[in-house]
Amino acid sequence: MILFNTLSSKLSNRNTSAKIGYREAQVLELLIQHSPNVVKKCDIIQHAWGNQYVGETSLAKSISSLRHALLKLGANESPIVTVPKVGYRLINDCIACDTQKTVQREAIQKAFVDISAPRSKVTVDDQPNSIFHHYRFSICYLSAFILLFSASLLAFSKSYGWHWENVNSKHSLIIRKIDMIDVIRTPDTHLNPELLALISKHQCRCVVYFEQNDQYAELSIMDRNRRRSINIFYTHGQPHIVSNQILSFLEESQL
Repeated sequence: MILFNTLSSKLSNRNTSAKIGYREAQVLELLIQHSPNVVKKCDIIQHAWGNQYVGETSLAKSISSLRHALLKLGANESPIVTVPKVGYRLINDCIACDTQKTVQREAIQKAFVDISAPRSKVTVDDQPNSIFHHYRFSICYLSAFILLFSASLLAFSKSYGWHWENVNSKHSLIIRKIDMIDVIRTPDTHLNPELLALISKHQCRCVVYFEQNDQYAELSIMDRNRRRSINIFYTHGQPHIVSNQILSFLEESQL
C-alpha cells in the first residue's frame, strides 16, 4: 500500500518515500477522490492549475511523473489509466491518503476560507450616524434645558434691571496718580480729603489702595522701594486716629 501525504506532497511505503510536485499532488488527489471513475482532462486542469491557461501537454507531463514515482515505490503497473480523448482514472486501491494529514489539511483550508471570507462591518461613515441615533434624545433634552435656562436668565435680568455691564463696573478699579503715588480705589469709595492731603504732602514710590463699605473702610499702603506695606481698617468716624500711622509710614518711606 502506498500512502499519499497531501500536506507534504509525498508518496511513501514502508521502506522509502518520493516527493512529487505541487501540480502532480493536485492531480493525484483529484483522481483518488473520484476513483475508479473517469475524470475529464478539463476538470483536472481546472483543479490543478486553476484559471491559468495550460495545454494538455502539461497535464500529460504531470501524469508521467506520477506514474514514474508510483513504479519507483513498488507498484507493479501504473494504476493511472488513460481514457483516450476523455481523461484519466485510478483503477485500484493501491494508493490511500494519509487520513490524519488529510484531516489537518482540511482544517487548515477551512480556517483559511473563514479568514478570507468577507465580514460585515460598520463603515466609518456609518459610525457617526449610529452614535447620533443612540444619543439623539439626550442631545435634544440638553439643548432644551440650555434654551430654557437662557430664557429664564433673560427674563430675570429684564425684571430686575440687571445688566452684565453693571457687574463689570462694580468690580472695576479706579487708578489715580498723585505725583509718584498711585492711588487705587473702587468706584463706590469716596476719598477723605484729609487723607488725600496727607498722602500728597509725603511723596514716595508707593501704591495706596482704598476700599469702604457700610461698616468700615480699608486703607493699604505698599512701599515699592523698601518692599514693605501697612494695612489699616477703621470706621468712617475714625480717619484722624489712623492719620498718625499713615504719616509715620510715609515719612519712613521718604528716608
